[in-house]
Amino acid sequence: MSKDDSPLLLVHGEEDDLVLFDQSVRMAETCRRAGLPVQLIPVAHSGHDIEQVGVAPISPSVERIHQETIDFFRGYLIPATVQTKP
Repeated sequence: MSKDDSPLLLVHGEEDDLVLFDQSVRMAETCRRAGLPVQLIPVAHSGHDIEQVGVAPISPSVERIHQETIDFFRGYLIPATVQTKP
């Protein structure tokens, strides 16, 4: 992993019993140490596939996760000159 790799977005349920949440935390830390842009969105009260676990709603909401995902891709995939056009 190096700073020349693609930016990485991780969205992970904190209650995931298939892939441990710590895997994403460690991956994000490794990316940061390598100078790679990374964003980790931890999702409370959520398991694998961002399904709700328990009675509390997931947080952030699915809508918020979608918006952060769109913002992440816009930030890295759309050139700044295109973003500023009306």
